[in-house]
Amino acid sequence: MLLFKRLDVKNLATIGDEFITIDLNRHKTTVVYGENGTSKSSLMLESLCFCLYNKPYKKIKLGELVNNRNVKGLEVRLTFMKNNDEYIIHRGYKPQFLTITRNGEALPQTMTQQAFIEEELLEVPYSTFKQIIAMGKADYTSFISLPLDKRRQFVESILNTSVYRTMLEKHKENQKALQAKISDEEHEIRLQEKLLSQHFETVKTLKKNLDEANKEEISSKESELASLKQALEQLNHSFNKDEYDVSKKELQEVKNGFKKVDTFKFSLNQKLNEQKDFLNFIQTTETCPTCKQAITNEHKQLIKEEQEGIIQELKGKEDKLNTKTEELIVKQEEIECKINDLEAILFNIKDNENKLSSVINDLDRLTKQSKAKKEDKTIHELKEKMKEVKASLDAHKANLSLLQEQQEVYKETLWLLSDSGIKAIVVKKYLPVINNLINEYVSQLGLFATVSFDEDFKETIKKRGFDNFSFYQLSEGEKLRVDLSIMLAWREVAAMKAGLKTNLLIMDEIFNTSMDYQGCKAFIDILNSKDNQNTFIISPNAEDILDLCHSSIHLKKIKGFTFCEVNF
Repeated sequence: MLLFKRLDVKNLATIGDEFITIDLNRHKTTVVYGENGTSKSSLMLESLCFCLYNKPYKKIKLGELVNNRNVKGLEVRLTFMKNNDEYIIHRGYKPQFLTITRNGEALPQTMTQQAFIEEELLEVPYSTFKQIIAMGKADYTSFISLPLDKRRQFVESILNTSVYRTMLEKHKENQKALQAKISDEEHEIRLQEKLLSQHFETVKTLKKNLDEANKEEISSKESELASLKQALEQLNHSFNKDEYDVSKKELQEVKNGFKKVDTFKFSLNQKLNEQKDFLNFIQTTETCPTCKQAITNEHKQLIKEEQEGIIQELKGKEDKLNTKTEELIVKQEEIECKINDLEAILFNIKDNENKLSSVINDLDRLTKQSKAKKEDKTIHELKEKMKEVKASLDAHKANLSLLQEQQEVYKETLWLLSDSGIKAIVVKKYLPVINNLINEYVSQLGLFATVSFDEDFKETIKKRGFDNFSFYQLSEGEKLRVDLSIMLAWREVAAMKAGLKTNLLIMDEIFNTSMDYQGCKAFIDILNSKDNQNTFIISPNAEDILDLCHSSIHLKKIKGFTFCEVNF
């Protein structure tokens, strides 16, 4: 839990050269009020954002935060607890500095200090901070007013799923690079295949110039070669390796089934023999070996009937096992038949490959015998080149195959990292919780309506029996009740899922004008009911809610500088 304890501010906006100190953990609800220009928002919002994120809350330049009369010496100190450690972040501007202490000891000043604050201490991005901790009218956009993509980004930060978005972008980059490699390999394969084809055609042309005496034989061998290639292609097409592997696996499973049945039969036979031995023993024994009393015929008959029932039951199980054995035999025969058919095809493939190799060798022999020396040398050189090209082609194809396999893995990974993958599972888990929390708060704020979000975070509002009631059909006060309910729900979910449990909530003119006294009272009652929560409500006109809150901070401007008056 992030337990904010103390805030010290000076030379920010109209705050002068003396620190104004705010106790952040004393009262559940505190009104911060004063006339316009007394730096109410600056004291509570700008100071926090500057100290934690080194940026203003409003869309202004950082230098505009500095007191325009003193023009230097802006300092903010924030004291808070995390994991039983006390941290103090002390940041200044003009001069610019940043120090972080833990339990009174200064942490090393490095280039990663800001990352340490945001990633290790806060564990929440700036946009989320402004949604559930520090909400100001000037720069606050309610969840329901966000476009769907911004809603999803916010939810991802709350549910700790934003890491999947980062991983997704990285995987997309990797996939793009992988596709480029695949394209390169495919291009290279086309070039190698073209070169191989050219060499083949050259060899084919040279063969036409062989002696007429061998033409017929060579032609016959070439025809045989073509037939074998065609036959081999058809056989390869008809042989389904996946089906073969599955059948082998199924056959092994059947064999394992036989082993299990045999084990059960062995155990069953043991039990059956034991029962028969016991029945025989009882029938031939007159005295009980345990109690030494005589065994009556009536007792023997009773035991006989009981044991025969057990034996009959065991024989029934034996029959079932026999039936199972018969089923396994039938299944084994079917699978073995399928395997035999596939192995027959595989045998023919290997046989044709051997024949193909033999025919190629014969062609090589006939070519060498019939051609002139010059032709012999030329064809030999071409064949050596073809071997080199073929080796290179095989290497590129193998690499392409690996790249394509990797691409399939990437596709699966990309789906897992997409909005439809892991993130959808997390959202689906928490969505009922979110909707229930929202409607609990809607009810407590006196709005007779139900609000729910689907997995795409599109809202549905039902009011007084009307379905699909638009958010923008609600009155301003009703809209604010819905917005506040959603905000409170997200704070609870953030505490549950993201570990973003904090005592601090700041609201700057969020509900001053839109919500009536009853609505304000209901909301502040909710805030006052929260344990370990300290809410600061910034308001220019606090008369209506002063009596509802536990304390107040009155800001006054005297001679151009802001002074603070705390009332309990």
